[in-house]
Amino acid sequence: MDLVDRYMQAVKLWLPGKQKEDILAELAEDIRSEIDEKESGLGRKLSDAEVESVLKRRGRPIVAAGRFRTQQSLIGPTLFPIYLTALRALAIPFVMLSALRWVYLLVSSPAIRAEAPLSLVLHAASAFWSTAFLLFGGLTLVFAILERVQGRTNFLDKWNPRDLAPVRDTGRIERSSSIAELAIQVAFLLWWVRPEALIRLESAGTAWSAGATWEHLHRGFFVPVLMISLATIGLACANLVKPYRTRARLAVSAAAHWAAAFISVLVVAQGWTSFRAESRMLQGLSRPVSEGAAATAVIDVLIYVCVVSVAIGASIAFFVEVVRALRLRTRGGEEFRPAPQSTEAFCI
Repeated sequence: MDLVDRYMQAVKLWLPGKQKEDILAELAEDIRSEIDEKESGLGRKLSDAEVESVLKRRGRPIVAAGRFRTQQSLIGPTLFPIYLTALRALAIPFVMLSALRWVYLLVSSPAIRAEAPLSLVLHAASAFWSTAFLLFGGLTLVFAILERVQGRTNFLDKWNPRDLAPVRDTGRIERSSSIAELAIQVAFLLWWVRPEALIRLESAGTAWSAGATWEHLHRGFFVPVLMISLATIGLACANLVKPYRTRARLAVSAAAHWAAAFISVLVVAQGWTSFRAESRMLQGLSRPVSEGAAATAVIDVLIYVCVVSVAIGASIAFFVEVVRALRLRTRGGEEFRPAPQSTEAFCI
């Protein structure tokens, strides 16, 4: 029985402390009973090779001991879906902000641009992964703590079905969002038509303007941007009167977002040289400039960043509207419109 004793000694190392002796006695008795049964059937003692075969079927000592442990995990199946959702929600803006940060550093820092390509990549990767480890490690730690608290208090079991959110109609548009969009577009339209009060300012007798980016945007694309704004205002009015999505409205919205993104990309591409020169000026890397020129450079850099943001946001909105149009519920091959509701249902 030397092999059995050695096996039991190895299993004992991995058993839970409080139940170790009881489990060990039960397992040893089970193994010896199996060996005795085989010996009775054969009418002789088992050889070492046959005992070895019996122990092999039991599995490695750590595997055999694991069958007597309760299942343990850092984050259990109840909180794990929430944990994954939080990871995804955190990962997208983290990656985007990290990329924007390094683009800004490449543009604005001569010291970073002077680094060798391999050194630059290693530097960026080191900063990225160290920040990611702290961010996602902290999130994992929070959910691990919640898992332990849930195991002791069962706080997730305390809930009321009446607290659940009402069923959403994915085809319906909230009137509050239509009113907000209408107000924003009307304000933008009035500003777009007469922006002089905001882009021609004076400080201490020095006149300064919005800069080259604004001049290119407003003079070169005045009519297209005006048409996009008018189309968006008309769409908001239509959504306000009949608050449900149709493929036609989604197509108009997608076209407006695509046009806004396209115009923004053109402005960004043409203004890149001016943006770099103005950035260098504001960092004191070029010759001294007047107060008015510096103020103009600040305004132009801010407008350039806003146009870049519009390009990104409009591109995302375009794809969102396309996906909504593809997923719009249909009935009998035609667009499904909800049945008319009572007057109270249309109250804001």
